[in-house]
Amino acid sequence: MDKSPRKLDNVKSSISVVDLNNVAIVAMRPIVRKAKVQVIHKLTRQIEQYKKRKGTPAVVDAYSKKAGRLLEEIQIIKQFKPDPISIHSFASTETFAQVANKAEISLKERAQARLCDNKLINDKVTKFRKEHADWKELAGFLQTRVTRRGKSKTRRNRIKRRKEKGLTTTKPESASDGTKTDSKLKSSKKETIKENKKKPKSINTSAVVKTNKRKPEVKEKGDNVSDNSSPESETEGSDSNIDSDDDREEENVETDDDDDSDIEDIDLGSEEN
Repeated sequence: MDKSPRKLDNVKSSISVVDLNNVAIVAMRPIVRKAKVQVIHKLTRQIEQYKKRKGTPAVVDAYSKKAGRLLEEIQIIKQFKPDPISIHSFASTETFAQVANKAEISLKERAQARLCDNKLINDKVTKFRKEHADWKELAGFLQTRVTRRGKSKTRRNRIKRRKEKGLTTTKPESASDGTKTDSKLKSSKKETIKENKKKPKSINTSAVVKTNKRKPEVKEKGDNVSDNSSPESETEGSDSNIDSDDDREEENVETDDDDDSDIEDIDLGSEEN
């Protein structure tokens, strides 16, 4: 079996990879955006015409269905990105009429063919094909190369983001002179606040002693207690009144005893007589 390389592997392309990327992808981005605007405006005008059509109910229903289908195509075209559309336009050889006449076709394929059939995109594609005879190989290279580069690019970006997150999440090391960082200062402050909350509150004994001291009674002329006397003096006065009442009761009891003794003396005197 002959293992010599194929002739196609040794064929030199008519354009470098960098130039191909610039011509077929980068330069096509603004053109695809303009084509999207033109196609959407054209479809909106068609929808308005379909809604204004008059006739039998069957005809009106048919035109309303067409207007709904065109509205769905507009929503799909808005979501298209420039790079896949430009690559598809360089690789595809079918016109919009050929795609639309197919029996089974999705709205996405229909909208993509309609957009690639725009005059702005068609002019660039025909010019590229005239300048490069190997445009089929170049279009196939774009379809395979971009997908592979896209995967590797997303992987590189993912690794880069992880590294950046790792750098941002690392905690700053403390300075060599022994000074604390802001995070350590905040943590030390929180610890001191917690310790102060756990400690019992100290009682000011001097304030308690001052409150327990009795204020001297202030008397006006006529031995009347002043109106500004404290509630403690009122309680003391009430205690003194209670003591005086007890003394009076004791005196009354003693006088009663004396009366009983006088009665006994009288009885004795009467017996002696």
